[in-house]
Amino acid sequence: MKMYFYKVKKKIIKEIDVLMSSFFEKSKFYNRYIFSKIYDKDLFNLGGNNTNPISKSGPGSDLLQTKEILINLPFLIKKYNINSILDIPCGDFYWMNNVELLGAKYIGADIVKTLIKKNKDTFTSDKVSFISLDILTDDLPKVDLILCRDLFVHLKNDQIKIGLKNIKKSGSKYLLTTSFKDRFPNGENLLIGGWRPLNLEIEPFNLKKSIDEIFENCTEAEGKFTDKYLLLFEVKDLKFE
Repeated sequence: MKMYFYKVKKKIIKEIDVLMSSFFEKSKFYNRYIFSKIYDKDLFNLGGNNTNPISKSGPGSDLLQTKEILINLPFLIKKYNINSILDIPCGDFYWMNNVELLGAKYIGADIVKTLIKKNKDTFTSDKVSFISLDILTDDLPKVDLILCRDLFVHLKNDQIKIGLKNIKKSGSKYLLTTSFKDRFPNGENLLIGGWRPLNLEIEPFNLKKSIDEIFENCTEAEGKFTDKYLLLFEVKDLKFE
């Protein structure tokens, strides 16, 4: 009987969370609350059953899962003459701190203010700075490259569309963002902060004409996500229905 009531309570709490996510999906304060809670309680690692929680940004942010990016991102920076980068969300800057930026100015942005303060105190330099931003509600700085890795997978579909429109509004040159090429169709994220793989090239996003890519060679979940890429788009060509 005790276990029954526990399951009922858990189900009710989840239903309330889903309702709250739907009601407050455009609220800057609610989104900050959710992602601050995830960071404070290390939920990306706990939820992924990560036994080696090196980064509080989760198992996808260790040096194994970012190995291909560490190798190939400098090539893109050089190839497309990137002199300024906005990394949103920057998380705890664990893996990005190992990228050769070739002199490009780096701005790390995140909605979690305590995380940004820690990054500022630890990593700020002449070429590296950090700022608290919400990709849905704040104006984004105009840069050569917006790197948006592993963010949209945690947002609801309508939020993703808002974020993409805000990126285009920034007037930046390029967007490098996560997409899973073999996912059909795209599902909805019932909870803000939850996770599911997304294919940004199909409904309801329909981003087309990626001009370059980085194959991540993802080995998480025993190889279930080998279709994970970072796709490069020209921001001016982003179109929305």
